[in-house]
Amino acid sequence: MTGIGIRELPHCPFWCEENVWQLCGLAQPYVIGRERHVLVVSNHLRRVAMWAQRAAAHPWQPVGWDYHVALLVREPEHRTWQIWDLDSTLGVPALATTWLDCSFPELTPAAAALAPIFRVVAASDYREHFSSDRSHMLDDQGHYQQPPPSWPAIVPAEGGPTSLARFIDMDDRWLGEVLDLAALRSWLAARR
Repeated sequence: MTGIGIRELPHCPFWCEENVWQLCGLAQPYVIGRERHVLVVSNHLRRVAMWAQRAAAHPWQPVGWDYHVALLVREPEHRTWQIWDLDSTLGVPALATTWLDCSFPELTPAAAALAPIFRVVAASDYREHFSSDRSHMLDDQGHYQQPPPSWPAIVPAEGGPTSLARFIDMDDRWLGEVLDLAALRSWLAARR
């Protein structure tokens, strides 16, 4: 299924981690019952160059995200992987190979530090373990840098620290697999 309108899905710009958490909980035939993983994109510098993003100043320019989150869905009928990136200009869903090619083209040696690293987490694990008090989006005066989603913050039921920082820390191997771009391509090819 292609061309599903973004307006039909829960979406708040600049809150990809929560958008995907909401998407993981939807009981829609185009995602439920299919193999689903969440891709958390970041790197050791927390600065990833990513193209084909609606937040870019110009369509041909990259965005420098500290992290980004998208949903990876295996289309069983065609045995292909699709990406559900609600902030992409490539459409929802997009073929995973197309999304990777367009979002992460080969970087010059001078920009190599901006290469992505991916945490691949089962969607059910992301839904269960993700939490955020949204404090990472507050400025020095306590105001949101971007308008927050209309839904409540996703906080742990038992209190305690939230988990967003652990998901984007690619040195913390606590949940899922951490892969570079080449390893992610191999991971996808092995699971067709």
